[in-house]
Amino acid sequence: MPRDYDTIGMFYSKRAFDELKLKYPDGNWTWEDLKNAVAKLTKKDAKGNILRYGITVDGGPLSVSQAFLFPMILSLGGDLVKDGKVVFDCAQAKEALSFARELTEKGYAPKPGVTSGDLFIAGKSAINFSGSWMMGYYAENIKSFDFGVVMIPKSKTGKRANISDSLGNVIWSKTKNLDAAWTFVKWMASKEAAEILGKSGTVIPAYKGTDNLWVQSFKKFKKEKDAQVFIDSVKYTNPWPQTRGASEWFDRWETYYIVEIIAGRLGVDEGLKQATEEINGIIEKASQ
Repeated sequence: MPRDYDTIGMFYSKRAFDELKLKYPDGNWTWEDLKNAVAKLTKKDAKGNILRYGITVDGGPLSVSQAFLFPMILSLGGDLVKDGKVVFDCAQAKEALSFARELTEKGYAPKPGVTSGDLFIAGKSAINFSGSWMMGYYAENIKSFDFGVVMIPKSKTGKRANISDSLGNVIWSKTKNLDAAWTFVKWMASKEAAEILGKSGTVIPAYKGTDNLWVQSFKKFKKEKDAQVFIDSVKYTNPWPQTRGASEWFDRWETYYIVEIIAGRLGVDEGLKQATEEINGIIEKASQ
């Protein structure tokens, strides 16, 4: 039963932009605008050590599908899944992975595997892509600087895309308390439960008409306009790609292929070709 949904936004440190007297980002940014900005926002000391990265995703490297790579591929006009198979070996995926790799190699973003913790909340990144689920945490815990949120960039053709990995409540098939579990899960999908969830400011409730309560929960932080960005992004949002064997292949994709490609240990073309072949093999096996 539906519980909540999410979208992706671009958080930014107002302090970092003010320091360089740069105009704050807005919803008209393209991916090229992003690249130009993070080059300026990356801060190094006299020895070349990174003091502040221009960009992070979920507070770390760019090797994150949901909050960065998948939305970019979709905005470039690519697909993630077609006819039950992944289509990662395409021009749009190559462009997105090459983009992430370039920003990493130039030192604008941290390399996969070399950071720990959330660099954005620590003030060590200027721009951070993350989901609506982080809005409450950042509003509560970021004290040393002010931040804003805008829609993630669009392609140079003007196409914008987002993605949602919505969650729901389920009942274990072997439960010994089916009636009680069903009563509870039904209530969890009710308007009453959604209103409680929305007012908490944790995640956006799925019950239609209650997402405004989530936005209003940020009034106490004077962040309701920033929260509204995630709601406004719904019109550009695509569902999470689903196939047979998805849990198995996504783990392989997320923890090996995109990490190795962005870290520069595996070529973009070669890596995406291998990933597509291996993942579709997993899907075919799971479909038998």
